[in-house]
Amino acid sequence: GTAAKGQKVEVFDGATSKGQATADATTGEWRLTVSTLSVAVHSFTAKALYGSGAQSGARTFTVVAATAPTLTSVKGLPSNVEIPNGGITVEISAELGGTAAKGQKVEVFDGATSKGQATADATTGEWRLIVSALSAAAHSFTAKALYGSGEQSGARTFTVTAVVRPTLDYVLDTAGTNIVDGGTTTDTTLKVSGKASNGQQVEVFDGNGPSAVSKGIAPVNATTGDWQLTFTVPLGARRFAALSLYHATPTYSNVRTLTVTTAIPPSITSIRDSNGEVAENGETTSTLVTLQGRVTSGYQVQIHDNDVAKHTVTAVGEGWNTTLSVTLGNHSITAKAIATGQISNRRNFKVLSPIPPLVFNANPVTLNGATYLIPTHPHLLPVFDSGNSVRHQASGGVPGYIYTSSNQGVVVVDVQSGLVTVRGRGTATITVRDTANQSKSYNVTVAGAIYQCLDVGTGAWGAMNDKAISMGARLPTMNELRALHTAYGNRWPMRDLRYWSSESSGGKYHTKHVITGIEESVPDYYGAHTVGLQ
Repeated sequence: GTAAKGQKVEVFDGATSKGQATADATTGEWRLTVSTLSVAVHSFTAKALYGSGAQSGARTFTVVAATAPTLTSVKGLPSNVEIPNGGITVEISAELGGTAAKGQKVEVFDGATSKGQATADATTGEWRLIVSALSAAAHSFTAKALYGSGEQSGARTFTVTAVVRPTLDYVLDTAGTNIVDGGTTTDTTLKVSGKASNGQQVEVFDGNGPSAVSKGIAPVNATTGDWQLTFTVPLGARRFAALSLYHATPTYSNVRTLTVTTAIPPSITSIRDSNGEVAENGETTSTLVTLQGRVTSGYQVQIHDNDVAKHTVTAVGEGWNTTLSVTLGNHSITAKAIATGQISNRRNFKVLSPIPPLVFNANPVTLNGATYLIPTHPHLLPVFDSGNSVRHQASGGVPGYIYTSSNQGVVVVDVQSGLVTVRGRGTATITVRDTANQSKSYNVTVAGAIYQCLDVGTGAWGAMNDKAISMGARLPTMNELRALHTAYGNRWPMRDLRYWSSESSGGKYHTKHVITGIEESVPDYYGAHTVGLQ
């Protein structure tokens, strides 16, 4: 403070002297350091040690304990509901609270990010701070003292999770079977499940509007977002939905409906073949029968043949029907209800041996490939390929199949193998017949070129070309000579020489040895054999 220049003052804390100080001779200002102050209220005065000993006015303050800050409360906003340490919330604002040295400041951090400062109440030491716009992520808050040695509170952690509309995905009966939406069950104990925001709660209702009945509250898994709830229901139509308990406004899941009904035991009421009803202990030659019966609406039954499980079928209304393939011999058929394990009455019959149907591909075929035939050697045939041959083979029926062609001038068929090979253009019908006189047919249309290979002779190109023309033929291209080599090779019946083609380049004509496949180009006056295509 100040005093008479160059004079002394004595400083008191209450009635206790804390020492003396001398006022500056020029400014009159004085200073005094006091230490080891107790945690208490202090009232300081300065008394003049000169003149009449006048005393200054009092300056009071309180020394408080430098306690470490705490962070003891995290409340979601606007709900004002406490978020437990390590908990999950969908709210993106929160009020943090704790204690610190009275009247002192703390700085709040989310991880390493400052979220602001708060001042502890001078009387209670409590502090509060609102943080907002929190990201959907894990958060770890601490409070750091802005006094003393800067001690830090323990961390309070929680996770902000995304707000999602709840779903109701499954309604399971006591066997764990999902009941389809709009389906039927005889179970009065059901388990419903779905998805929602992690760590939150949903409430399941049965019904619609104000009359809907709560079936309970389900917690949502903090990691997966899955929830489930088991409860009982009465008979009748049911309508389920899950209400979010974390949205700001009422938000429901999708609706799942079903009907709880009294169980109808499984039964078989009819077994029919292509001719009508098969009597109990009756006989049939059909290897496919139609089964009909009854069971609780929407239930599945599994068909058993001689106590061997077959396929399952679902009842529509209170009825079910299906087909069953059966082998020769005796059969005892039952239907087992999947949900209850109940087994129907038995129906017995015998399958006798029928004449099996003849199986044959009757689709028409068109052959577009070129075919090269040698009229002077009608029994010497080319190697056929998919362009000029086809084979449909029969099965079923009574084996011992015979194949015939309606026009052997178009196609010839091997009587036993069914291989069809080309002889001319046009359409022919291929028929197969088994030893039971069952028959089936298909049409073969030959649309590809049919070439008759004529032996023109040997000589120069010009003479051979003229001779071929005079015979109503023409010289082949190189590709056609190559096709002849592929079709006949060393079975070629004409001369073992090179053959003229219609193609030339550089003043020479191209030739090919039909048997060996050798290709060469020679002058037109060279000798070569000639095949004419007609």
